[in-house]
Amino acid sequence: MQIAGNTRYAIDFAGMANLNMPCTFTGPLGKDDHMWTERIMKKSLYEECPAVNRALIDWAMRGE
Repeated sequence: MQIAGNTRYAIDFAGMANLNMPCTFTGPLGKDDHMWTERIMKKSLYEECPAVNRALIDWAMRGE
C-alpha cells in the first residue's frame, strides 16, 4: 500500500487499479479553479450541472 503525501492516510492504488467501473467528472464552469480568486458561473452550478448529473445517473441506471 502506498502512502499519499505523508503519513496521514493510506491509499490502495493497486486495488483501485483492479476496479472496473465507469466514472465521469462533471463540475461547474468557472475560472481560477481552487484558488482564492476562484469564480463560478451560477447558472452552471445551480442549473446546468445538476441537469447533466441527473441525466448521467439516469442513463447509467438504465444500463444502456
